[in-house]
Amino acid sequence: MILIKMISIIDNFLEEKHFNAIKDFVGHPELVWKPGRMLPEDLISCSKEENYQESYILYCNGEYNQAELNLIVPILKILEANVLLKAKINKTIARDINMIVGWHTDMPPNHWAIDKNPKTAIFYINTNDGYTIIDDVDQKIINCVENRIVIFDSHIKHTGVTCSSYKEKLLMNINYY
Repeated sequence: MILIKMISIIDNFLEEKHFNAIKDFVGHPELVWKPGRMLPEDLISCSKEENYQESYILYCNGEYNQAELNLIVPILKILEANVLLKAKINKTIARDINMIVGWHTDMPPNHWAIDKNPKTAIFYINTNDGYTIIDDVDQKIINCVENRIVIFDSHIKHTGVTCSSYKEKLLMNINYY
């Protein structure tokens, strides 16, 4: 099987009203974030102590809140997603320096079948000095710019890089067919 590396970057992805609804949701003071590690320890490039972020799950294993899922319907329509596998919002607090988290794929290899062609989409909610590096060989750097989305085949390894000059890095990670 030959796997081709396709990466798309789209700025000003959502209409302003849809983008602002997501920003308002993420910024709501009563939103309960789940603390946890960014990656399993065998994949991290940072220290165990730095392997920390907060997440908010929008959709996973068929579990969701319809009102929250409606927030991302405009994204899913533009992506022409047929099946949503997972959607979550990640919040990473600034570190003293920009730090590479660790190379990984979001989907296990059993999802990489040609007939399914799973995709990963990273939607940036705020602008900061963090970034994403896609492809551990070619290393394409995607800066965190609000309302930007990067879309790539789920078999491509990528890593997040923390921000250092802004209080937090906010993004949405979507896996779909």
